[in-house]
Amino acid sequence: MDFKILAENILKNIGGADNVISCYNCMTRLRFKVADIEKVNFEQLKQLEGVIDAVQKTSQVQIIIGPNVGELYKMLSLMLPSAEKGVSKESDSKSDKNPLNRGLELLASIFVPIVPCLAATGIIKSFLSIASTFNWISAESETYQILYLISNIALYFLPFLIAVSAAKRFKSNEYFALCIAGALMYPTIMDATSAGTEFLHFLSIPIRVVNYSSSVIPILLAVFFAGYIQRWLENKMPKVLQLLLVAAIEFLIVIPVELIVFGPLGVYFGEIITVGVSWIFVRASILGGFILGAIHIPLVLFGAHYAEVPLIVQEFSTKGYTQIMATTSMSTIALAGAVIAVYIKTKNSKSKTLAASVMVPTLFSISEPALYGIATKFKMVLLATIIGGGVGGAIIAAIDFQQTILGGLGVFSFILFVANPDFWGYVVATLVTLVIAFLITYFTFKDENVKIEI
Repeated sequence: MDFKILAENILKNIGGADNVISCYNCMTRLRFKVADIEKVNFEQLKQLEGVIDAVQKTSQVQIIIGPNVGELYKMLSLMLPSAEKGVSKESDSKSDKNPLNRGLELLASIFVPIVPCLAATGIIKSFLSIASTFNWISAESETYQILYLISNIALYFLPFLIAVSAAKRFKSNEYFALCIAGALMYPTIMDATSAGTEFLHFLSIPIRVVNYSSSVIPILLAVFFAGYIQRWLENKMPKVLQLLLVAAIEFLIVIPVELIVFGPLGVYFGEIITVGVSWIFVRASILGGFILGAIHIPLVLFGAHYAEVPLIVQEFSTKGYTQIMATTSMSTIALAGAVIAVYIKTKNSKSKTLAASVMVPTLFSISEPALYGIATKFKMVLLATIIGGGVGGAIIAAIDFQQTILGGLGVFSFILFVANPDFWGYVVATLVTLVIAFLITYFTFKDENVKIEI
């Protein structure tokens, strides 16, 4: 695939570089925010070789590419330097006025770049857990300690990752944001936490001592506030003084407010979120698990699934495990079962070729190629995925499965949970999910009246 030619064709059919407000990528798709949605030629985009599908989500254009999206984005970044730096121009798009859409786009743009770090270290931690369980490595060894450091570093220093990503989104200086995150993780704060100190004081104002490692909301609020302070200072201060004074004054204003207000407020709000999630699994239990397992793939379809990421991270940082991720992962496993059924059942050569090409990514939890290539074209495949994911999610909730790592391997995620006390329960949930989605698809699938493009 010639990524340069594809990038040029995408820009041409998206209305040109001048129509692009911002551009970033997740694991399988390009996400463009455009000034004028009317300039986007969706039909031409869908016909480009290398493009699985193109969809509109308010003022955002999502182009589903698959595993090659990273290479394509690098090429696009050369043609869109502002997008590479995360800089957005102002848009007058009417759809931007919808608070829900803006909120979802905001969360996605901040957390999508962080996900690979969390997933990678999560997988390392899972294999380290397996190695320790089977005595392949001693938990007391220095080698284990270094490997554990590697596996935990992204989650422990999560405020720094969020600071960089949020600074790009809020048009703030990324280096300033890193310093602001450093205040949360500075030894004065961390040592006070370890010593059991409840309060420090700044100008006689009490500062609640909190462990901010792995925290999400405090740094988000601080960087958002810092962006406004920075722009205000730059507008009011002579250019000749900005290099020396903007950062200094910003730190003197933002960091105390961060420690006094945003930190404790963010932690309390995070605990409320965690309590809400716990309520779903304790009170709603099986029904809550069914709903979470069923709706994940529809959320992916509408590009809203990254709203789950901060909830998962917040849950994990507070409780040390996540139930949301294990529950929603059943939806992708169900999709894999449905795709296998299509491959076996279809007599259409194009359908069989398409099913074969999307099967492997789906087995490893990359759902978009199968979702847009097959599930949106065969309604029963989508329905089977929803039902299978719901049943699997209900089983996960029923056994109270607690996923102690961030990340997964799709259908093969059970390998990562060998040391988990509910390992066999997870295996059962995986198999039941696969079988239900497979059977529903196999016995309802029909080739008729469906146009397949490869």
